Amino acid sequence: MNKIVIPGGTGYLGRALTARLVARGNEVVILSRSPHVRVDGAQVVAWDAKTVGPWARELDGAQAIVHLNGRRVDVRGTRRNIDDLIRSRVQPVRAVGEALNVCDNPPPEWVQSSSLAIFGDTGDALIDEYSTPTGIGPRETICSTRCCWQSTIPRWSARIT
Repeated sequence: MNKIVIPGGTGYLGRALTARLVARGNEVVILSRSPHVRVDGAQVVAWDAKTVGPWARELDGAQAIVHLNGRRVDVRGTRRNIDDLIRSRVQPVRAVGEALNVCDNPPPEWVQSSSLAIFGDTGDALIDEYSTPTGIGPRETICSTRCCWQSTIPRWSARIT
């Protein structure tokens, strides 16, 4: 049975992914700032999404990290909200990366997620990591956030093949 660790896995996408993984026989550990939340089939472990703590033990020997952490993007475009959007994505990546440095057997796979909301209604157009968002606002600002955490990942994931 493969262990999958999902930081920020208590939302809609995390619960749907967990249900699929559990149905396939995977062990799922969700890292959450709300450890009292129950997700069927998963173990929910407390973390602050900022610092390495006891939760880091869950990474050792896991098959993969599926990183879903980040504040919802449907907020007004105030400076504070935009700062929170960026911080909610970059700090957790850094924390997981720092935790990998203390793992004897780090997960060989790391999947990082952001938000497709930055692209608005694209109809049938294919959207990938090379697509450019249109418009200006908090959702589009996540594009710059994406650049922040994408530049952070190689530094922290050097031990992952």
